[in-house]
Amino acid sequence: MKKHELLNMIDEALLDTLYGYCYPRTRDSYAARELCSDIVYALVKAANTDGEIAEPYAFIWRVARNVYADFSNKRRKKADTIYEGDS
Repeated sequence: MKKHELLNMIDEALLDTLYGYCYPRTRDSYAARELCSDIVYALVKAANTDGEIAEPYAFIWRVARNVYADFSNKRRKKADTIYEGDS
């Protein structure tokens, strides 16, 4: 499958599934929506590059895990900065 065809896979069902992935990890509906939109943004960026995707669902979940890891690192750094500021 061509990467640009990935855009055709982004539908309401996938968004609901991604939100279901995000909410338990953030435990906050606002943060879950933010994380979900970050994942969709990363998928759209990836779709606008050249290349092939052998397993589209595996690719989507790899992107989701990577975006979540970045999201967690940013949140952890922010919390560390706030904590250090209280000292």
